[in-house]
Amino acid sequence: MKKTLFIAVAFCVVVMTSCESDESLGGCKSVSSEVPIPIEQAYEIYKDTIAALGLEESERFFYKTRFMSLADQEKFGLQDDVTRTEIDPFEPFDPNQNELRIRFRFEAGINILGRCLGYGFICKLDFDVESVEGDLSMQISPNEGFVQTDNFGHPYCDILLNCAPESGSTVPPLIVSEDIVGDVYVPSELEIGDDFEFPSSYTLPHGDYPYNSNLGVFGGYRLYLNENQQ
Repeated sequence: MKKTLFIAVAFCVVVMTSCESDESLGGCKSVSSEVPIPIEQAYEIYKDTIAALGLEESERFFYKTRFMSLADQEKFGLQDDVTRTEIDPFEPFDPNQNELRIRFRFEAGINILGRCLGYGFICKLDFDVESVEGDLSMQISPNEGFVQTDNFGHPYCDILLNCAPESGSTVPPLIVSEDIVGDVYVPSELEIGDDFEFPSSYTLPHGDYPYNSNLGVFGGYRLYLNENQQ
């Protein structure tokens, strides 16, 4: 956890060091977080940050890691583990038994002045409401999935490994270096109605999210979200 708490400090130190050593930045006064710096320079800052935090081994692990897509979950018989939104509240909308779910997409990396770089970090989450027909056989990519809810009503995202970690290896946590807020986009064509409220956004709190060997087939990470209403 200490590494996570010091990520912002270490990152600022590395950025300032980089600024002092690169006259092209003009002391970084002209650098805006809204205007990404060149990818080569951002990557050097990222590598320096990883080294300063002693996370090289963690980076190497995630560099080789692949996560399960929804199609992978279906192949391994995990389809029933995906929580579906009940149909009844949406009968006027989905007479053909479509279902509505909130999908998440994540992007990995540390936010390096407008660029998202890295392995084993989460720096962006997007959410939208989707209408899905029938089964879960859609070809969803490894950095996407559906928001689920535990028995206490707490929403979460599961990011599952699609192969077993190397024997004897220590599986590092996923790191979120700052709170990430993702708005929930509801397409206008869904016309869900005012009687059902989706959250306006979710917040993924910063911290270290430990590996859980009991998730899925090969383990993974459960990221609990805070629900934000309008």
